[in-house]
Amino acid sequence: MKGKILLSAAYGKFDLESGRRLAPDGVFRIASHSKSFTATALMQLVERGRLRLDEPVSAYLTWMARHADRRFRRVTVRQLLCHGAGVTRDSNDADFWQMARPFPDAEELRQLVLAGQLVTDANVAFKYSNIGYGLLGLLVEEVAGQSYRDYTEEHIVAPLGLEATVAEPSAHQPKAVTGYTRRGGDGLRRPVPPVDTRALAPATGFASSAPDLCRYFSAHFVGSRRLLSDEAKREMQRVHWRVHRPAAGEQDYGLGLMLQRLKERQAFGHGGAFPGQISHTLAVPGDGLVVTALTSCIDGPASEIVRGVYGVIDHFQNGAGKRTLPGLRTLEGRYANLWSIVDLVVAGDQISAGQPDSWAPLEDPDRLAKLGSRKLMILDTSGYGSSGEEIDFEVKDGEVISVRWGGTTCWPESSWSAVERRLLGRPGRAARRR
Repeated sequence: MKGKILLSAAYGKFDLESGRRLAPDGVFRIASHSKSFTATALMQLVERGRLRLDEPVSAYLTWMARHADRRFRRVTVRQLLCHGAGVTRDSNDADFWQMARPFPDAEELRQLVLAGQLVTDANVAFKYSNIGYGLLGLLVEEVAGQSYRDYTEEHIVAPLGLEATVAEPSAHQPKAVTGYTRRGGDGLRRPVPPVDTRALAPATGFASSAPDLCRYFSAHFVGSRRLLSDEAKREMQRVHWRVHRPAAGEQDYGLGLMLQRLKERQAFGHGGAFPGQISHTLAVPGDGLVVTALTSCIDGPASEIVRGVYGVIDHFQNGAGKRTLPGLRTLEGRYANLWSIVDLVVAGDQISAGQPDSWAPLEDPDRLAKLGSRKLMILDTSGYGSSGEEIDFEVKDGEVISVRWGGTTCWPESSWSAVERRLLGRPGRAARRR
């Protein structure tokens, strides 16, 4: 299956106003994924001998040589690529992120850079910067002798046959997905109008589809013989900074790529946050796998979806090739009661209990053991759960009728609605949210 799209699915609408059903090739703004395209372009130019990673940017963008902050004159290409230069994130007036004013054009970006100072010395800390990547876009244009959009189209998009990927989409991009705000006090989401990112396109301007992103990031696998040499890919995927994010644990950054470990596997990719659209991509070289999620609301859980999908795949890969114990398949299924819903999942000789109402249903499942043809034991679960207790199945004609789990009864999901009405003692309709 190498190089194949294994799953491509879409849920929801292109836009709420028309109600048009979303397709898997819908085009989303992928925001900071753009940084990986910019880094790829610069690494190509490095390989062609057009510039050097550890040379000052001012050697190429000569207007920077007159910067009042002498530290800025010494900022290198590598330092900007790995966010170690100390450049401001978005400037002191970043309301272009909420459409209060346009994104800066090339001249405005130059003046903004010249008027500012480094926030910290270079090589002191990881300091994420969209302004820094805007500078790198100007560097691509200066060294390549063509516009940023033309360069990325000719040297990245076209060679990979990416059909929906562009550095800055037009206002009427075919199959463009409308982005939405989070729910306001009135419970409504509002559509976000198209935005032109202008000189910050190298940091946040790209639009793409999920299939295109899978093809693009798989081209960054060492050994793919696409886009860059393996040496350049390893340099992009090498840890340049360790980044602590309390909500997500430890994460690292390379050159235009977010890096992290998933159990024993090293992964790379990027996230993207654009007005009305949130996206995330994870590429796992050890599995030859790319997972991406694109969402059309500003609070979309793209990173949670990606980790959850990868967690399910990883769970079954770990059980692959092992002989399934007799009778386990009969017990497998989704069960519910008043308190919870649970999936009993078989992977080889392992049976686990996952939580289907979570974005990560199999990230840390309860481990179970088979005691008999209709009996399991809970081996490992939360201390607040029923560890060490048995699970008993009532089976009739080869089908599970009910399950006694931790002292309470669960039923197959297909019969739960009827059971719930009986337990609650009234056959009326469920309350509808207004």
